[in-house]
Amino acid sequence: MKKFLFIISTVLIFLSMSLLNSCERDTSLQNKTFPIKIKESVMYNEMFTFPVETELSIEGKSLNFVLPDGYKLITLLTDKDENERVKSFSKSSVSCECLAGKGCDPYMIGNQSGCSTDGTCSRCLMQIEKGAEKFYLKDAQIVNFNKPERFFTDEDDFQNIPSPKPFIFKDKDVLEHFYKFIEGHTNESDIEKLKGATINKIPEGYVMVPTEFLGKLIVVGMKKQGILGFFLDDSKGYNCSCGSGSGCTYESTWTPKGTIHYCSAEGCSKCTLQHEQ
Repeated sequence: MKKFLFIISTVLIFLSMSLLNSCERDTSLQNKTFPIKIKESVMYNEMFTFPVETELSIEGKSLNFVLPDGYKLITLLTDKDENERVKSFSKSSVSCECLAGKGCDPYMIGNQSGCSTDGTCSRCLMQIEKGAEKFYLKDAQIVNFNKPERFFTDEDDFQNIPSPKPFIFKDKDVLEHFYKFIEGHTNESDIEKLKGATINKIPEGYVMVPTEFLGKLIVVGMKKQGILGFFLDDSKGYNCSCGSGSGCTYESTWTPKGTIHYCSAEGCSKCTLQHEQ
């Protein structure tokens, strides 16, 4: 009887150790969720926000996402040599990679997601793939191509419209969308006269018009004649103000079809265009 119990105990110990080793080898089983379509927006690493109806799932070291139709994630990426480039995604995976220590894993809790730095990881980086290439995610912003351009009736109307990040205007689709929009409002003569203009320095006969573009707030120069909505009064002195975070500076991006003016969000979560009091 004692011999039988000894054999049973030995078998149980062996099975327990085998199961433990198996769990240690296959940690992806602990980090896996089925795809879900989110009903509320979810922020990723305080960097960008997945919109409602995005499909999210976690598998191993990666957070997989599929954006709703018409949305794109515009990313600022770096390669292993820290060269920057801009690429866009409608679906992909963001992986968490620890370069020093352990404990860099994807998470999704409530309306927050990203790479967790729990543990001993002192350098937890986000990695994204484009074809066979892998890049590190430096910054990102989601734009909505479904959103029609619109002008405003007064200054209060655009205070809650998010500001863009400068790199999104390097994306081919974003620029093409801007060209189609602005061609209906300016011509080559206007573009020439508006060279060097700013939100506080506008040529005679022209105005700076705040516009919602792809869900972000930009300002574009147009002829004053025919403008029915709100435009900036350059005598008031406009500037960019950060209500939460840091950054929010006035920027402009030149394009062959006209200059795009905006408050650059950078690290500011509440970046607004305001006139001086």
